[in-house]
Amino acid sequence: MALMTMIARFVDGLPLVGTMQEDEQSGRSILEYQNQAKLLFRKLGPNSPTRCSIETGPYLFQYKILMMFCNAGLFYLNWIPKHKIYRCSLRSTRRMLHI
Repeated sequence: MALMTMIARFVDGLPLVGTMQEDEQSGRSILEYQNQAKLLFRKLGPNSPTRCSIETGPYLFQYKILMMFCNAGLFYLNWIPKHKIYRCSLRSTRRMLHI
């Protein structure tokens, strides 16, 4: 289940569209992850992997760059099948989110 999805322009990281699940218990933590997604969008560059999965606590953050846009989603870690997790070859991607 997707807790949050966002689409941003790849060139400047400007968020264009975003959705979030309404959950009173995890609402505050989801806002933190939304801020991390915005930070990630701003820091992605031409040398960034085109798709990546980043484990962060009980969640999995996945992004995919397609043409001029970047799509990111936050999922429960156990919800994504293992063969759909894309490991990043760059350690700097994890540092972008301060994990």
